[in-house]
Amino acid sequence: MSEPVGTSARDEIISRVRNALPRPPVPLPGIELSGGQKSVKGGLGYHHNLTDLEEVQGFPEPGEPLAPYFQKQLAAMGGQSFLVSGYGEARAKIAELFPEAKVVC
Repeated sequence: MSEPVGTSARDEIISRVRNALPRPPVPLPGIELSGGQKSVKGGLGYHHNLTDLEEVQGFPEPGEPLAPYFQKQLAAMGGQSFLVSGYGEARAKIAELFPEAKVVC
């Protein structure tokens, strides 16, 4: 494959990847639903399954803050949460909790 003069290695790689893509795209398989039907509509057929889930008890109503709900659920699993006002405060809290850490991601 000859590339025009001045084409970068990056451009060549992108060009080769694009040329290697399947044409036409491979069709998605049908997902079997509870009634034995197959469908790829509505979120690849999962929509029906998601509507059968029970409602989460105690979940905040639309517009209510999520942080208190999250903190309660995290505490129930044995976790801790800390409200911080910004990046600097978050870094300071991490340094306080993990003083031996050499790298924080």
